[in-house]
Amino acid sequence: KCSGLWSNIKKLICAITGPKYDGQYLHELIRSQLGDTKLHQTLTNVVIPTFDIRLLQPTIFSSYQ
Repeated sequence: KCSGLWSNIKKLICAITGPKYDGQYLHELIRSQLGDTKLHQTLTNVVIPTFDIRLLQPTIFSSYQ
């Protein structure tokens, strides 16, 4: 049972200290697919749910007016 407690403590410390990855690869992948396209340029309404790992909260991007 102690190993479970230490494992949970380690997970908590990792969550507090920040994300495991910097997101650079994802940014480059999205940029290669979309170029400089902006959300307001979409042909239909778009909703993009995301999660801000630094603030530990969901963020929603939407083109709906």
